[in-house]
Amino acid sequence: MSMYTRGLTLAGAVAIMTLAAGLAAAEDWTLQFEDVFEREELGEDWWASGLARIEDGELVVGREEDMGRNVIFCQKKLDGAIRLEYDAMAPVDDPCDLSAIVNGNEDGYSSGYFFGFGSQNNTVGRFLLKGQPGKEYVAKIAPNTWHHVVCERFGHRFRHIIDGETVLDYTHEDPLPGPMNRKIGFYVWHKGHFDNVRVFTRPEEVNVVAAVAQSLPSDELQVSSRVYPAPGKIGLSVDVPPLEGVAQVRLQAVLHSAATDVVVGRAERLTAPNMREELIFDAADLPVGSYIALVGLRDTEGELLGEGATVIVRWPGRDRRFRDVKALNNFVWELLNVTADEGGLAGEHEFSVPIQRWLYVRTTADVGDGSVAVMLDSDDPADAITLHDGSQRVMFAKRRVEAGEHTIQVAAGGDARLVQLEVRAIPDIQHSRFPTTVYHIEANPEYDWEFISRHILPSATTIITSGDPSGIEDRVRQWIDRGGRWIVYTSRPGLHGHGEIEETGQRLFEHYSTKPGFAHPLMDGVLVDEFYTPNDPAYPSYIEMAKLLRRQYPEKGFFPYVAGKFGLDEGSVEFAQACIAADGMICREAYLAEWPTLREALDYMRRAPERMLFQFEDSLPDVTFETVWVPGTFSFPWPFADGFPHCNYNAYLDMQFQMLATHPAFFGLGGVHIWRSGYTDEERLRWIGRFFEHYCIEGNTSRVTADPYMLEHIENPDFTEDLKGWTVHPAAEGSIEAGEREGLGKLQGRHYRGYDTFALMERSAERPNVLRQEISGLRIGRTYSAKMLFGDYDDLVNGVSREARHALSIQLDGVELIEGGKYAYHEVYPTRRRVGEFTRQQPYFVNMHWQVFRATSTSATLTISDWAGADEPGGPEGQRLWLNFIEVKPYLMD
Repeated sequence: MSMYTRGLTLAGAVAIMTLAAGLAAAEDWTLQFEDVFEREELGEDWWASGLARIEDGELVVGREEDMGRNVIFCQKKLDGAIRLEYDAMAPVDDPCDLSAIVNGNEDGYSSGYFFGFGSQNNTVGRFLLKGQPGKEYVAKIAPNTWHHVVCERFGHRFRHIIDGETVLDYTHEDPLPGPMNRKIGFYVWHKGHFDNVRVFTRPEEVNVVAAVAQSLPSDELQVSSRVYPAPGKIGLSVDVPPLEGVAQVRLQAVLHSAATDVVVGRAERLTAPNMREELIFDAADLPVGSYIALVGLRDTEGELLGEGATVIVRWPGRDRRFRDVKALNNFVWELLNVTADEGGLAGEHEFSVPIQRWLYVRTTADVGDGSVAVMLDSDDPADAITLHDGSQRVMFAKRRVEAGEHTIQVAAGGDARLVQLEVRAIPDIQHSRFPTTVYHIEANPEYDWEFISRHILPSATTIITSGDPSGIEDRVRQWIDRGGRWIVYTSRPGLHGHGEIEETGQRLFEHYSTKPGFAHPLMDGVLVDEFYTPNDPAYPSYIEMAKLLRRQYPEKGFFPYVAGKFGLDEGSVEFAQACIAADGMICREAYLAEWPTLREALDYMRRAPERMLFQFEDSLPDVTFETVWVPGTFSFPWPFADGFPHCNYNAYLDMQFQMLATHPAFFGLGGVHIWRSGYTDEERLRWIGRFFEHYCIEGNTSRVTADPYMLEHIENPDFTEDLKGWTVHPAAEGSIEAGEREGLGKLQGRHYRGYDTFALMERSAERPNVLRQEISGLRIGRTYSAKMLFGDYDDLVNGVSREARHALSIQLDGVELIEGGKYAYHEVYPTRRRVGEFTRQQPYFVNMHWQVFRATSTSATLTISDWAGADEPGGPEGQRLWLNFIEVKPYLMD
């Protein structure tokens, strides 16, 4: 067991330990948990994401040669205020983070209140509230020295005490951002040793609000402005305050010239309290100068609510590059659109491209007995991008071009003529990936060339592959002949224990230049996973590597996946600049989480630009033009983004694409792809194909579907309100009840968040347990899917890893069932999360029912039974099965 007295005089150690004990005693703290780690195994009290073990009576987190995020949480649930004490030491010369999280959970450091000790490569102490900035202060780790640390939250007051010195004493005036999770944890970026962990609690009263990131509440109208010279827009981001007893408010804004007081724009929107709204003014024709925006709130009767807000905006004028661009939406700009008279469109047609972009060329011809060849920047028919010589009346082509002037040459032979020519600038539409492994669901079709050719490739410009593409060279050449490109996904060596490769630019160059993305003559570069550490110590090496790659492979690119706060620090900005100079693009992981209410989902989504773009764009102008937006589409049992069965994640993805297409912050966005097809069920992947075409090719601004975000077909589908809404027919007294088991949602695969509640049935040999509910709000003729998750409760409680299909039937009456294959199945899948005794190597197994049906009336009946059939229990008497996630939502037929 290590003692804090290491490295201290006896008197100093006694004084500090006495002070800590005195503070605890004086403030009536009660000891709830302690651990001195005098054993060999970590045990059930701790859960780790990363490297954690016990060595010589100390908790060791991280590894000396492996920089990276390591998080460990104590599984003890704590109520009330929390005081965490621990001893910590970094046995390395370059320590980073011996930090703690209070009121958090296994979602990571942003799940609670973060006390950063030696953060940012041991340069600063950082206090964060749910991942958002709180305070910075002096708190540096002395290498190879034991420190005594206290992290305390009582009410709204936070204290960080290191070696007896209070380095942070901060009181948060507003309600604390919630939810108030109930665990403590440690966060280490390099390597740390911990010992003598003690956790105290005491009763408290605290005001908590369920806030999302960067959404801390205020009782005032908060307005910020931003100018968007490229699309010619002025935007106001407005945080509508919480208003007790008010359901709807009218948000109004007026923009007028500061010089002349002439009103130049008005905006109005009906909204709800505690909501982020975006008000956009068209400023394309406004002269350079200062403008004043006046913003106010009125109730639905027209009465003014509180004080308004005034914002002064300095408008720099429209970006000259885009003054003549006809923007259909942020993605798609019409550059040329001509229709022929009787003579056809033979000859040369000129157009201009404001920035490097992909072109979508659509040609329509009356072929007759001749042919029509259409060339881009050439007059040689051998270079034709479309060739009409038979029955092909309408054709299209995609090509990547540089900014500047370009031409289309049309050569017609015989009695053929080109009757319409349309040229659009579009983003890089990437498909991730082909070939790919489709996870877990055997009934799901494979995403072979035929599948993606039908649903994805008509819109795509780039295909992402993995490994050596030599086995698919026929497909590679076919795609390249159509103007497309291929890039190869690969992982970052430093994230897999090979940090030595990242020590110099030369070593990195030697590493990546042997990868197929650069070594294979038909590939166009590599997509590398991933970069998210502020001022990552490997950035200088990667910058040098990018310069070497640019010299050796000027036509190939380095595409980094980035996450977190990438773009907010100097190191990542310089790295991004080097990648762009090396013909790469920045691939932003934008996995916007599903939320349990529409208000929360919209609020979180609308804050994405300021979280991920604004500061990055300010530090590196035009970086948006070189950014690929990557929504998370995971929908297989693990992982799946659908955290709540009463919410429609397909609709949420549609909302996200609409935001990309319409919010001026995303004007000229460089590209889009999804993470990733192998984790995405075939229905959602077909939706993605529609989104690509609708927004990124056709240039629409309206949503693809009118399906709502909130699903109201089933009441209480996750049993969060006990058994409310369900008709209950127990086999015996008490054989059906509602319950909750912490960690169940994670075991199921809910990637972001979700509930741990369920209904529990105990099987009887005499009669089945039955739950029944009417499905409401159906549209006659529309297809829907019904989904249910379930598993063995005793296996869950006892940590038993057992793959088994359990008898739990789901019956739909009053509908037309769509049978077979991908439309109806019962699958069993393993978990991948570490919860309790379950790990990737020893998983818990979850059952899933799936059924597609067509509505024949506006309602139907859903019946759930724990018997396999009317006369067949299908399982042992006394078996207990949990069930939840009863989801009924619209289904897109193929």
